[in-house]
Formats: sequence, C-alpha cells, structure tokens
Amino acid sequence: MAMTDENQAGQSAEREYARRQQARRQRVRARYGPVGSLVAALAGEPRNVDAWRQGAEGEAATARALEWRLHRSDVVLMHDRRVPGRGRANIDHIAIGLAGVTVIDTKSSRGRVQLATAGIINRREQLLVNGRDRTSQLDSLDGTRRRRPGAERRR
Repeated sequence: MAMTDENQAGQSAEREYARRQQARRQRVRARYGPVGSLVAALAGEPRNVDAWRQGAEGEAATARALEWRLHRSDVVLMHDRRVPGRGRANIDHIAIGLAGVTVIDTKSSRGRVQLATAGIINRREQLLVNGRDRTSQLDSLDGTRRRRPGAERRR
C-alpha cells in the first residue's frame, strides 16, 4: 500500500519534534544573542526534544514492517490518524482486516524486551526493556486489556 501525505507514519511526531526544536533554538538565541545558534548546535538536543525525533523514526520503521508483512493480505493499514476532539492526540497505526480492527501504538525503545512476573502476594506482569521496568508504557493504554501474545480470547 502506498502511503500518501495524509497517511504518513510518524508525521505528527516529526512535526512536534520540529516545533520543539525551533522553540528551543529561539529561546537559546534570545538568551545568548548572536552566538545562540552555535550554543544550541554544540549542546545538542535535550532528551525531551530528541524523544520526538526517535518516536517519529520508530513509527516509520513500524509502518514499513507492517507494510512488508501485510503487503499480500487484505488488511488495510492507516497511519498517524488524528483523534477528533483530543487536541494533538493520534493513533499511530490502524490495521483493518477480516478479523477486525487492531490499533497499534508504537513505542521506540531499544534493548532486550521481556515479560516478567513480579510480586509474591500481588503478582503482576512487568514489561522489562534492558532490565528496566517499562510497564507504565502499557498501563498508559487507557481502557485496553493486555494479553500475552498468542493467548486466545475467551468469548
């Protein structure tokens, strides 16, 4: 499936990165005057700004992987769709096929990914990336039920 400008994965994250990058450059120029651009370039991007660039790249990589894996199927893919009435909120990827609709939220993390069980009395699953607890990334998916991959749905 060819992606149009309206269906470009990571486009909104890329816009947000550019907006934050420009705002930072303006603040640095205002503070340091003519050498502000040099100061900003030498200092590099702060993590909170660079995270948007990394997120856009992760969304684009996920879109390419989905397109490659599903190119001969009847699944229709949509990327970077706005959520009406929710400000800048968006859905990263939507896959629509005979089995239903799947919403995919991309998180761009690098490292070894594991599902672990924590706790003795109150046991719960944890998402670990490079040994660090990233469960909050799953918990932030408001209203969704988590299942282990491959687990069958009960009706």
